[in-house]
Amino acid sequence: MSALSQAPRSMRESCSWEGNTYAKYVVQYEGAPSFTDIINCACDTSDRSSKSYKRFAKDVKERLIECMFGGAQFPMSILNAACHKVTRPMGYDNIRVWRRDFEIACSLWKKHYIDETRKQHRQEDVITMYLEPNRDDRDYLYGRLLALADNFEESVLRKQGVKDRPTNAIKLMSNFTAKPYTTWGTLWKQLTPYLKSANGGSWFRNEVDDVMALFKEGDFEDNKALSPMFLLGYSCQRRASRRKAQEISQKNNSNN
Repeated sequence: MSALSQAPRSMRESCSWEGNTYAKYVVQYEGAPSFTDIINCACDTSDRSSKSYKRFAKDVKERLIECMFGGAQFPMSILNAACHKVTRPMGYDNIRVWRRDFEIACSLWKKHYIDETRKQHRQEDVITMYLEPNRDDRDYLYGRLLALADNFEESVLRKQGVKDRPTNAIKLMSNFTAKPYTTWGTLWKQLTPYLKSANGGSWFRNEVDDVMALFKEGDFEDNKALSPMFLLGYSCQRRASRRKAQEISQKNNSNN
């Protein structure tokens, strides 16, 4: 049982996010991450037998218990460590492990944004785990753009029989987080052969145009580093795109 499953309901709900577990097959779930999930997501070493990992794990557990039962917010050191790690996917040996950590980081930052909203005595939660198609936050929109590029290239590679190979979007994520405007230009050039393979990829271009239209004046050209809100935009868009593709595939199969 996840330690967070024993936390107050409001905390579990604010931490809830959609993720995947990988065994013989992929299992999708919706819920709060466990202490171990959070520790592994934020820790910069995968050697669980090392003294540094054990010290880090002990410290994080103690601080998370304070969050659960003492009403404290997630420490920024843990939040920032998770964000820093998952925006560098090429540092992972396994892309599936990275995707799992990415969703865990999203759950932590979702709670942070909700807590900040409530501190300001605003009624609405600032973020949900589902795509907000009209949200015009710059960093959220840039996350959506990167997810669209990631999904598009992945779909082309899948048709070519290539699986679990990092896309250009994933390879450039660290640069994209630091300088989104210039990196998007680089990424678009790298997508050219995939666009040709997809006969121009009109559906992908249309989705990109829809997101671009939501940027406020000057926001898209702003090349400053992205906030962790980017993580949530990327995750929500990627899942929405995958669901849409599955629905289209099921519809086509039912018509055959």
